[in-house]
Amino acid sequence: MTDSTPTPTTPYRELPQSDGVRHAWGAWGADDVFGCLNRLDEAAALRGRQCMTRGVAFSLNWDMKLPEPALFRRPSMRHETVVSANGSSLNDVISDWNTQASSQWDGFRHVTWAGHGHYGGHDRHSMHYWAERGIVGRCVLADVARWRAAQGRQIDYNRPDPVTAADLRATLDSAGVKVEPGDILLIRLGWIEWYGTADAATRAAMTTHEALVTPGVSAREEVAELFWDWQLAAVAADNPALEAWPQRAEAGPGAETDAAGRWPVHLPVTLHWRLLPALGLPIGELWDLDALAADSAAHRRYDGLLTSAPLHLTSGAASSANALVLR
Repeated sequence: MTDSTPTPTTPYRELPQSDGVRHAWGAWGADDVFGCLNRLDEAAALRGRQCMTRGVAFSLNWDMKLPEPALFRRPSMRHETVVSANGSSLNDVISDWNTQASSQWDGFRHVTWAGHGHYGGHDRHSMHYWAERGIVGRCVLADVARWRAAQGRQIDYNRPDPVTAADLRATLDSAGVKVEPGDILLIRLGWIEWYGTADAATRAAMTTHEALVTPGVSAREEVAELFWDWQLAAVAADNPALEAWPQRAEAGPGAETDAAGRWPVHLPVTLHWRLLPALGLPIGELWDLDALAADSAAHRRYDGLLTSAPLHLTSGAASSANALVLR
């Protein structure tokens, strides 16, 4: 690319763009493998530590075997317990485990920006870089499901119901939360809670790209602008793709499926393209935020210290989340 090189604080509207997508390539150097995770410096970790006042911890990791059947035609994990040769111990053997099957981080090798490649335009990306430094910082929770229900606009789990930039701002404003540079944004749509109530037929019907329909964050550019200008380190949600699915579809008020029963696709690019390869913003998916959200509502406290230990997997495209929030 021949665009001028941005900095980590360049306003979104001043970022260079190519093929209609604004990008932050070079903001942390030509060979950068951390993207917005660079914002998790010592000061960010100390800000997160200040959120610890009660000594309680919340795991954000869903059952490794869920969803079941697995989504996106991924194999379902097989777990065996094996007795050692001398019968003195029991061991676990896991087969067909996909690192993106349950609570996960999407790494920069996961998605390419069509015509441009991975983040930064190089192929050095690997989860082991993230694992070597760990992920530690302040998180803020946007409980969109609870906020929208209070507004009489419950999230519809059977449509690509979009969560807009305005929804995110209003949710955090109502909770009195101020986003600070280097924060990790957690977005609860209530999808995991909804999945727990779904019957076997509903679960089986959503396993393919073509059949899956879920609410999620809008792929409109205003969302990427909000995340970048907030100077987030990462963003994670409790639904399968962070963004609404089908990708590039939205089913707002009055939207209907086409004659074949499909939701029309009308947005130019996916949110995955805007965030992972273009801005270098890590994405978390299928994080279990329900207990954290209940505690937030009870105590009117929506931040915390987040820690995550990605898998030390050389050449890895993704990792289980391995995430905790401490308060």
